Amino acid sequence: MYTQGKMTLRLKHSSSNYMLKLYTLNNANTRIPYDLTGTTTYKLVFPTIQGTEIEIYPNQDSDAMNLTLGTIVFYITKDITARIMQVPDSERYFSLMSYYNDNRQESTLYEGKVDWFN
Repeated sequence: MYTQGKMTLRLKHSSSNYMLKLYTLNNANTRIPYDLTGTTTYKLVFPTIQGTEIEIYPNQDSDAMNLTLGTIVFYITKDITARIMQVPDSERYFSLMSYYNDNRQESTLYEGKVDWFN
């Protein structure tokens, strides 16, 4: 389990699914799956060297995705990975964002670094 900003998302050189499991801690410091169901939509956001952002939405076709248990899956193609990895190490990060469909109010659930999977 990683606290805010401590996780490194390690991207493969090929197209691949990436599964994230989100938890919250209760008063006894026990991990509880973070329920991701509801009217909220999620996306991974990465900066580009052009100053824009790449947005990736969950892979709804993945059997591993279980929003009730805090499990969300994103499919990242090798072409998108190549664009992400063009960003210098010191500026390369990802944000897991949530937004409400009715008014597009965004919140950051998690931010971390990005590197190659070796």
